[in-house]
Formats: sequence, C-alpha cells, structure tokens
Amino acid sequence: MDSGAATYYIQQFENSGGLIREGLHAYDEPVLLQVKAIMENYVGEVEIRGI
Repeated sequence: MDSGAATYYIQQFENSGGLIREGLHAYDEPVLLQVKAIMENYVGEVEIRGI
C-alpha cells in the first residue's frame, strides 16, 4: 500500500450519556469481526478496541 494509515482501529461504542438520539447501542462481537475482516483488505493492520 502506498498511502493511508498503517494501522486502522475499530473502537467499540460505549454509552457515556448525552447521546444525540435514544436507541444507539454497541455492535456485537461478530459484527466487529466482520468489519475487521473487510478493512484488512484495505489497511495493513486492523485492531479492535473495547471488546
């Protein structure tokens, strides 16, 4: 890869209050792993934080 980030971080959502809309929630682990697998096609290293 010639440009862009060497590492891409996916960070789990955590409700700390003050949301702009009710009903927002974190993704479950299988969804995060699917996003990671997709992003690995575009970025050298992908890491998930917060699970």
